Amino acid sequence: MPRAKAVCSTTDCRQTVKAKGKCEQHQPIGWHTSNRRERLPGDWSRRRLIVLRRDNYTCYVCSGDATEVDHVDRGDNHSLANLAAICRECHKAKTLRER
Repeated sequence: MPRAKAVCSTTDCRQTVKAKGKCEQHQPIGWHTSNRRERLPGDWSRRRLIVLRRDNYTCYVCSGDATEVDHVDRGDNHSLANLAAICRECHKAKTLRER
């Protein structure tokens, strides 16, 4: 039996998607047009957790609650020295500035 098409998880959006999640229009800014995720090292999940714990889940920009990890200096330097915990709002603002 053919599989039913998935619909964007954004409220009131009826766009179909290849898998569960959001359609291209509702993807977080930056990821749907970037190959950044593909360039992350295979152990990214481990590094991310190390950085969040090391930085006590505190945003290095505003001292708020950090849920993400930022590459302090742009590029593909994934060393722990170049990674810092950051909150979603500050990460989004930094990403937009660097575009």
